[in-house]
Formats: sequence, C-alpha cells, structure tokens
Amino acid sequence: MTNIHWDLNPSAFKPLADKGIRVLSAYFSHGQGGWNINLGLDEDRSRYLSTHDLLMDFESEIIFVKSQDSIVPAISFYILSHNQP
Repeated sequence: MTNIHWDLNPSAFKPLADKGIRVLSAYFSHGQGGWNINLGLDEDRSRYLSTHDLLMDFESEIIFVKSQDSIVPAISFYILSHNQP
C-alpha cells in the first residue's frame, strides 16, 4: 500500500498511473471555504464522489474510490487506544 496525501495535485494523476497506480481512495470533506479534502479534484468530480462510491478518470485511467465517512473516527480511536501506556 502506498500513502498519498489527500491534497494531491491532479497533474500527478497521469504520472502515478504511469508508475502503476490504478486506484486512489479518499474521503471528501466540504467546509464553508470549499473542499477541505478532495484529492485536488474539481468541483463537479468532488461533489459526485462525495455522494457516490467511485469514479473513473479516463485521462489518467485512475479509479477514485470514496472511503467511508467513518474512517477518521475509526482511525483516531485506533491510534489513541494503541498509544496508551
């Protein structure tokens, strides 16, 4: 598994695909100032993925997969519970 930051620049999609990356998974968070987390996708694709499970970017051939909204609380709980002395 490779960890790629959620604030990825879309210009990186094709080079990532050229290196063998086929799927990027993230969750999508929209705040008052716009998208906080969205893989750097445009408004239309961000809105679509915030309510659907996946989207294919035909230019890069990467499939974007929406993670469950509960992933942050689950990961936070796991990290906190395993860092206890």
